[in-house]
Amino acid sequence: MSHVNRLFHEMELVWLQGLYLLPAIPLAFLGYGSDNDIYQELDASRLTWMQGIPSMSRHPGYWLHESLIFVLNRAGGSLLINIVTMLVSALVLCRFWKIASRLNIQWRLPLALCLAWNPWFLIASTSGIDYVWALLFIVLSIEAQVSGNSLRAGLLGGLATGFRLGSIFTLTGAYLGIIFSQGSVRPTRHFMTAACIASVVGLLFYVPSWETVGRNLSFLQGHLGDQSYWTPKMHVGRALYKPLFLMGIIADIYVLILAVLSYRNALAALHDARGLIRASIGAVIATLILFAWYPIEYSYLLPALPFLLLVIGSIIQPLGSWQPWGLVLASVSFWFLSFALATPNVAGKASDATPGVHVERGILLNDIKERRQVIGCDSLRCYDTKSENARTNGE
Repeated sequence: MSHVNRLFHEMELVWLQGLYLLPAIPLAFLGYGSDNDIYQELDASRLTWMQGIPSMSRHPGYWLHESLIFVLNRAGGSLLINIVTMLVSALVLCRFWKIASRLNIQWRLPLALCLAWNPWFLIASTSGIDYVWALLFIVLSIEAQVSGNSLRAGLLGGLATGFRLGSIFTLTGAYLGIIFSQGSVRPTRHFMTAACIASVVGLLFYVPSWETVGRNLSFLQGHLGDQSYWTPKMHVGRALYKPLFLMGIIADIYVLILAVLSYRNALAALHDARGLIRASIGAVIATLILFAWYPIEYSYLLPALPFLLLVIGSIIQPLGSWQPWGLVLASVSFWFLSFALATPNVAGKASDATPGVHVERGILLNDIKERRQVIGCDSLRCYDTKSENARTNGE
């Protein structure tokens, strides 16, 4: 790469980070976030570290992240937590950029913006939740494994698993993708080494959970709600329906159109995929498998997002330079409006749903509304009270 090209490449990365911060910075001033799990973590971390009562915010235990936000919260409250989380997300974007460059993806800037401006990514990047922390170490671990550094891959994978236990699915899928791309004994040996190290390191973070519940494995049981919420129809429906809203219906349709327009190139590129692309495909598939098991929150799908975008960028060759920017516009439209394909009988706790297309408030606008309702809260009790008052007042 020439000096001029390298300079242009680095300037694009600066532009990417600046464009990411443009919507992220205002969100960082809106309190801890709209997810009730954040407030459970704040409560649990205070009980654990101030009162000496080891407490889980929820299963399977989030001790690593809760320790971090406890320290950050004591030092600077919600703003410091959100700023540090934004920096973690900026590192994710930087690694995405480097990987896309290694893969010689020509439309890496619009693809990176689709990640930076994805509403689920923006929300997680500017609140006290743990998704992007796990995502950073997932990406770093997969990069290390592709490079053949199993020790580093295992240690980083262990940290990813410590932040979120489900990371082990995404990592395993990616590692298996690397094996299938090379088809030799060596990557299999590397996989076993990395998997063992990641498992040992990661599981160390769940020893407190095991101790807290009385030295048994009940901490692995998820909080799933009552049986009416999990009939076979609703379980399968959520598993198939919710992944469509990782990028949004408009973006899904747009990607489908691009794939159809360049299907011959896409099939050839998919057939010839190696290394990082096979790892990305494995990561996406494994994340979807885990989500099919626990199809609860949309953000559970976030580990798949950067890898899905890498696959899209590698196998789809747009016919015009303007087409990738259409995907960026489709991603941004998800901030403001969302096309729902069904109406739940109870919002957020559906036991049934009626098919039918209708327009709803966008994901980011809805998050801002919910954040404003609970701003000033730093406990689950306050969160529940303000949320209930907002529902009662029809806000």
